[in-house]
Amino acid sequence: MPHPPLRDAIRVFGPVLTQGYGQTECHTMITVLRPEDHFVDGDVNGEIADDTRLSSCGRPSLETVVEIREGDRVLGAGEVGEICVASDLNMSG
Repeated sequence: MPHPPLRDAIRVFGPVLTQGYGQTECHTMITVLRPEDHFVDGDVNGEIADDTRLSSCGRPSLETVVEIREGDRVLGAGEVGEICVASDLNMSG
């Protein structure tokens, strides 16, 4: 979600927004950015997190492994590559 309307929504509605990321061939909620993750150090009474945090799609959901890869190589933070998800809920084949 673009940062300006996200920040406006947080200011209007408070610490209630949850963001999720999913793919058709995987399960509905691969990652989740919880309400407290939108704030600095999880302090919902404090400052809204920076754009890097707000650009995140969150943390992997339960029993899900997420890696960004280029071929067989797992990439580091900020590198661009293929989103790879391992979960018992992924589509087979």
